Formats: sequence, C-alpha cells, structure tokens
Amino acid sequence: MKMLHIDLLKTLVSRICHDLMNPIGAIKMLLSVDPSIINNPNEIEAPINETLQTLDILRNMLNTNLNLNHVQKIIASPHLSIEIEDDYTTPYLANILLLLSLTLLHKQKKFQITISNKISVQVDLHSEEIQALENKSLSAYTIYLYLIKYIYPTVTIEYVNNTLTLY
Repeated sequence: MKMLHIDLLKTLVSRICHDLMNPIGAIKMLLSVDPSIINNPNEIEAPINETLQTLDILRNMLNTNLNLNHVQKIIASPHLSIEIEDDYTTPYLANILLLLSLTLLHKQKKFQITISNKISVQVDLHSEEIQALENKSLSAYTIYLYLIKYIYPTVTIEYVNNTLTLY
C-alpha cells in the first residue's frame, strides 16, 4: 500500500462518510417514527438504505482490520452474495471485496462472488471497466475498479469469458 497517501485518503473518506451517514440515518429514523411526513415513505426507503450501505462500504474500504465476516455484514444485499469454498487468504482480501462490491451493487443485478484459491465473479464488464482494472483508464464510474490495482498492485487480475478473477 502507498501508505502516506492511503492513510490520508482513509481518514478523509472515513470522515466524509461519517458526516453523511449521520443525517441520512436521522432521516431514516424520522421516517420510521412518523411515515406521514412524506407521501409515500416506501419510495424513499430503498434509496436511503442503498446510500447508507454505499457510505458504509466506502468508510471501511481502506480499513486494514477488516475480516470476511465483517465484509459479509457490510455488503449484505439481495443482489450480492459471497460463497467461501476455501480458507483462501491474501493480504487485503476484505478490502478488495469491498471495492469490487461497490461496482457490482451499482449494476443492480444478482452476483455471487466465490472465494476458493482466488476471488471470482461472473460479470459483464465493458472496455472502460477492464481498462480501469488495468489502471489504464480512470473515471468517476470506474474509480472502485481502478483502486483495486492502484492500492494493491500485487493482485493479479484476469477477465476471461465474463469471469473476473483476482488472486
């Protein structure tokens, strides 16, 4: 890890996420206490939950004390599941899973990440996303994929036949 920059980034992102989560959480709590303040509270519940989940993932994506159980709780979603077939460990496995999950959750499809002697997931990636994984292209849309290789340069990434593999 590029420590000086990463430590600064981790602190900044954590602070921003914390500052955003508090008022959003307060709105969610207010809606649960008095749903009559909005015409259709069900329309806003899912976006609030998705926003809080994204902020929680961002807040933890650089946390070096994460474990897989914590990651599974953070990314709990009907769109994403993690199947652990093996005691595969690699430095920063939990962090890599969080960065990957941000991209997958925004695709709004069902995905299963399998962990055996590698991390693998069936996913359609377009050329800009593949270039981001290789650190050849950077955009607001592909930043999470870009960060995987940027922060963890020893990770090997392959994308063959719509299967993304990291080891």
